[in-house]
Amino acid sequence: THRQLGGAAVAGGLLGLVISGPVIGVVVGIGAAVASTTKGKAGQVTRATGETMAAAGDRLKQWDKKHHVVEKTSNAVIKGCNRITKKLKSKNNTARNGEINATV
Repeated sequence: THRQLGGAAVAGGLLGLVISGPVIGVVVGIGAAVASTTKGKAGQVTRATGETMAAAGDRLKQWDKKHHVVEKTSNAVIKGCNRITKKLKSKNNTARNGEINATV
């Protein structure tokens, strides 16, 4: 199924990413997705892995729906970026005022 194929791609991609980096992660993810469409032991294993990853994804979605982790994290990042922007603008204005005062 598409669910198993997607789960296998994610599992393979994460494994490749952890072991060798992003490029290998993509290659291994594609390889796992292709393997999940084949018959035989390799296909069975990758489909089972894909189903397990898809189920884990479903559980994470339910957990996030209950605890709003993505929303809270996004808000915290936005708040932090706004603070940094405010500080940078403040420093930039102070520097400009200093330059203006020095030339007057």
